[in-house]
Amino acid sequence: MSIGEKLTNKMFKWAVLYPGFRKFINWAYTDMMKMPQYHIGMAPGQIGPYVLLVDDPQDAEKAATLLDSPQAIAWHREYRTFTGTLDGAKVSVTSVGIGGPSAAIGVHELAAIGAKAFLYLGCGLAASREVKPGEMLIAKGAVRDEGTGLQYAPLAFPAIADLRLADCLRRACVEGSLPYHVGLTRSTDAYYNIGADQAGHFPHTLCSDLNTAAIFITASVLGKKAGSLLQAAKRLQPLTMEHIKTGIAALQQFIAN
Repeated sequence: MSIGEKLTNKMFKWAVLYPGFRKFINWAYTDMMKMPQYHIGMAPGQIGPYVLLVDDPQDAEKAATLLDSPQAIAWHREYRTFTGTLDGAKVSVTSVGIGGPSAAIGVHELAAIGAKAFLYLGCGLAASREVKPGEMLIAKGAVRDEGTGLQYAPLAFPAIADLRLADCLRRACVEGSLPYHVGLTRSTDAYYNIGADQAGHFPHTLCSDLNTAAIFITASVLGKKAGSLLQAAKRLQPLTMEHIKTGIAALQQFIAN
């Protein structure tokens, strides 16, 4: 084994075993060398501290039209990003795909280059009986029926929303005269079996989704804020402009306060 390979193996071992060393490497890579994050393809300075997260790259483009002076920044794999401003504050929109792993990667890498608050817009599937299709669902927390969050924190660690972001979402729904519910979503990894046993095992959840728990857990562990606004639907579908505008209005309130 060459000296270079031995040194590489030693550094990899340190990065795995010692969080402080891992944090130093991330600082050197991101802040000092200004290198782009691999999956999202962006470096510090290219995004704002406030980030709207969506599933579909096409929805990212749609949401970007509501920003002032939006610019296309990067598109690598499922991660498509636009950056503009809202009331003078720098804001970005990024698509993170569907499922906990890709959502967690997006949050992790965006946080590494300056993101401080995340607002996720997605679909609330297998909605409970009191919820009608198209209604807004504000997640105050998520049932952790998925695997990604376990890689960040034990099951006893709660997946909860930032209270200020949740309240901004509630106020945005009220001001937009939109019917809404505030409660728990259940996050799972099985899209094609997403409604199975939900009523029996998770009777007090508003709906199920694929990303919220992973986003909440990853943001919490990294010391960031996160919220989730879901729209009740029978299947994954493009976001409506009403849904996106509500999220934008909530983000504006959060920034102002």
